[in-house]
Amino acid sequence: MILAMNIEKAKRYSLSEIVLLVIFVFGLLIACWLVRVKRQITLSEPVSLAGAGLSVSMPENRKTAIPESRRISMPDDWGGRDSWSYETNSMILTGHRKSRGGDVVVQWRYNLHTSDDSPNRVLQRWAAATKTAVQKTYTIEQPVAMEYAFFGPGPNAENGLYRGVAMLDFGRSLELLVVPHMNDATYAERIFKTLAGSIHYTKPQELNDGLAMLDAFLLTREKEGPRQSQPEEAFLVTDEQGRYRGYYIRRDSFADDGQSYHRMQIRKLEYGGWQIESDLRLNPAGKDYLWKTASRPSQSPAPMTCDIKSDGKGTLRVESNVGPPRILDVPLFILPEPLLSDYARLLLASNYAGVVVDVLEDAGEAFPVRLEKILPDQVRHAKLDNAASVVRLDFLHKAGSYEELFFNQTGELIGKYEKQPFKPGQFWEAVSPEQLRDIFQNSFQLPADPIVRIL
Repeated sequence: MILAMNIEKAKRYSLSEIVLLVIFVFGLLIACWLVRVKRQITLSEPVSLAGAGLSVSMPENRKTAIPESRRISMPDDWGGRDSWSYETNSMILTGHRKSRGGDVVVQWRYNLHTSDDSPNRVLQRWAAATKTAVQKTYTIEQPVAMEYAFFGPGPNAENGLYRGVAMLDFGRSLELLVVPHMNDATYAERIFKTLAGSIHYTKPQELNDGLAMLDAFLLTREKEGPRQSQPEEAFLVTDEQGRYRGYYIRRDSFADDGQSYHRMQIRKLEYGGWQIESDLRLNPAGKDYLWKTASRPSQSPAPMTCDIKSDGKGTLRVESNVGPPRILDVPLFILPEPLLSDYARLLLASNYAGVVVDVLEDAGEAFPVRLEKILPDQVRHAKLDNAASVVRLDFLHKAGSYEELFFNQTGELIGKYEKQPFKPGQFWEAVSPEQLRDIFQNSFQLPADPIVRIL
């Protein structure tokens, strides 16, 4: 009797233990599933970069987009920019993940010009600049070959970071940076590899065509040979209400002081009294140039100056009185901005519908511009009755910034409409220098030789 009771009691205890064990296992599985779901890396829709043939993704953990007003307060979400932005000769896309376990910062960087010819050299140079140690390098072959490394802890990354580089066409490169503010380096590497696998890249045909047309442009300039100084090209600048906002005047000439070069002298007055004077000397045969610019805001006692020298062999030297000198390694020719309208004129005579070209502005910053032929009735704002052709310029580094250039039957530039984000548009209308003198009186001056008038 007692033995039977003990057996029955043992059965009950065994059954209870089995039930508890099953509950424990199920709880463990659910916990593992929750952790896995919590740490699952879901990618966003591809974010494309105009004119580059490139798109990448950012991580996100929810299929439903979270309102911008709630993103900061959410305990587990990706936040940051949803579009590329310009930063010193490159385009960047940044995001971060805020969670209870720690934060992770992600940044894509598309470099317009890369001085090093291999990813490993880029990584080693970056390690030397930041005084961090490269632990080990790895290679991802698909979809785009990328070399990456884990860098040891540093001032801005106490837990280390992952950085990778992929070399693209035309001297471009793509960098990926993952900085984990957490102790789980394995999870950070998973994020890195998942992001690297999201790259979609095709060789940008319009950029390829733009470079081919750039060679044709320089060859055309070289064949022009010596010529007499040309009449000034003058434009009156007004706002959309027709009010005067300034002027632009350019004088072209050819000089030969032991080296033949084309010369452009420019003077510009902008609204508010901002004066700009520029002197560009281009040697198309050697693909080198010297570009001097002086600008002075109204009431300023001294001008800001910038000298840019291209040696035609891949080096740009930029010297300014408002910043330290810079030396830029550029594998391809960059078109100085004053030549952009001449380059657009060549597009009209070509078989290309649209091209992309890198343009250099007067402070030494380079950015891509897309040029496209459009019909006169396709323009958004200004319409000139005698315009036979129109070329639209989209400045790809600044969303919403564009120009429309109007040409007559003989290919002369007769007007322009320019628009920048958050600013009213402006019209440029071709006039004579005499008309500008009558309008601006003492504020009107022809380009100086040398550029010392505004000093």
